[in-house]
Amino acid sequence: MWSPEIVVATENVIYVAIYSKTLCTTYKITYDANGGTNAPVSQNKTKGNSIILSSIVPTNEDHIFIGWSCANDEKIYNAGSTFNIDANVTLYAVWGHECDTCNGNGTITTKNTCSSCNGKGKITTTSEKWSTCFGCNGKGSTSITYSSTCSSCMGFGGPVLCKCSCGNTWWANQTGNRKCSKCGKVVSGIRYGTCSTCSGSGLVKKTSTTKCTSCNGTGGAYVPVSSTKTCSTCSGVGTISKTTTCTTCNGNKNIIDENDSHKLQLKDGNKTIETVIVVTNSPYKLKVPVRIGYTFLGWFDSINGGIQYTDAEGISLSVWKGTNSKSLYARWSLNYYTITYECDELVNIAGLPVVYTVVDSQIHLNVQNRTFYNFNWILDGT
Repeated sequence: MWSPEIVVATENVIYVAIYSKTLCTTYKITYDANGGTNAPVSQNKTKGNSIILSSIVPTNEDHIFIGWSCANDEKIYNAGSTFNIDANVTLYAVWGHECDTCNGNGTITTKNTCSSCNGKGKITTTSEKWSTCFGCNGKGSTSITYSSTCSSCMGFGGPVLCKCSCGNTWWANQTGNRKCSKCGKVVSGIRYGTCSTCSGSGLVKKTSTTKCTSCNGTGGAYVPVSSTKTCSTCSGVGTISKTTTCTTCNGNKNIIDENDSHKLQLKDGNKTIETVIVVTNSPYKLKVPVRIGYTFLGWFDSINGGIQYTDAEGISLSVWKGTNSKSLYARWSLNYYTITYECDELVNIAGLPVVYTVVDSQIHLNVQNRTFYNFNWILDGT
């Protein structure tokens, strides 16, 4: 605040800042090695501010440190992590061992048969390639060349005149015959020129084309051609390696040691409120019951007396060390309430109760008499 109080300025004034000390709540964070050694020293935490937990890791022969268990929020904190709970808290070391499933790697690698190559490492593909027919050289037909009698000269190589002794005369190249049609005598005849078609040979070259029987006239065919290459999916090994997070340790590499679990029957008197499970060497948080007119003090192992197991918020005072199932009983403190009378000095309150509890009998308040007034007590201004 500023002194003096700031008002409308009418003259030169010097103001002085005055600070008052604010009440600061400090909590204690305690470390329990829970069967191990080398627990960090306790830390102080200011209300509303977070702290960084100690980075010191406790040790325990043949065990691996997992983290710090907090019963207040039922979480496990890593060493050196941020902590925000505003309360006096004891953190208990959680011990475990290397995960047997993943051998402490946090992941599991499996090899599966490559679906691309079916585990062969190579992929064979077949394509079609055109193959030309060797029989017809791709033409689809074959040709045969042969000699045939020249039709122009009837095979005589030119005009041939035949004269028979019987007096018959004819051109043999026109009839194709040197046999006399009258007497049947065969004469030689005389050629008087050369046939331009066959150049006098009497024969001409002819070509015969037929459909190729090898390719049925197609000139060839598409034939399958196989090619093999290394599978690119598995790089030729035939398997695919797949790495997944270990489901046993959820990728944390280590798992918490298995401890025995026990049933706790939570009772209020002889009445069972709830049955819960606690784990050996682990802190726990139990239900906080409610009873009108009473304050819950904690859970005890006896209705009267006995050993206290939790505080008033149900937080365990230590890790569970019991070896059997057990009953715990709610412990209560009776609440005392103050009665305040707001009245003038003419009202007589002498002898009226100033304290009451839920076990008290009904309170009867005096009726006050005053001339010209009606009197009544009002509870909490109602």
